[in-house]
Amino acid sequence: MTIEVRTEAFKWGVDVKATGWGKMEDFEFAYVSVKDVLDALYADLRKEVRSCDVKMMSGGWVERAGVAWRRRSERLSALQRKNGLRRASIREGEPMRRVDLLGEKFRFHGIESLEDGVWALRVEEGAY
Repeated sequence: MTIEVRTEAFKWGVDVKATGWGKMEDFEFAYVSVKDVLDALYADLRKEVRSCDVKMMSGGWVERAGVAWRRRSERLSALQRKNGLRRASIREGEPMRRVDLLGEKFRFHGIESLEDGVWALRVEEGAY
């Protein structure tokens, strides 16, 4: 069993595969758990944005993603300074990640059923 999670931020869906199995009387079934959803979303949002991804986006989304990438970079650098870490912060050459395509709406707010097997990712504006 697989469900698809979609968001208005990008044109593709995230496939979430079931890892759970249940049994009711003599009937066995697969189910998608909350962990399955969160693991799949985390893995997908950490992927680098490819040029073909950007081509599917409208100009406004791409611009918002650039702002989100810069803010994420600044946030990471500030956190590293605060904690005394000496690791390099995100550099200009660091790739944009799919999470940046969410723009300022990156706080997870849940998923909502759209139709059989298709769910919408609900996100809200997060604090930087």
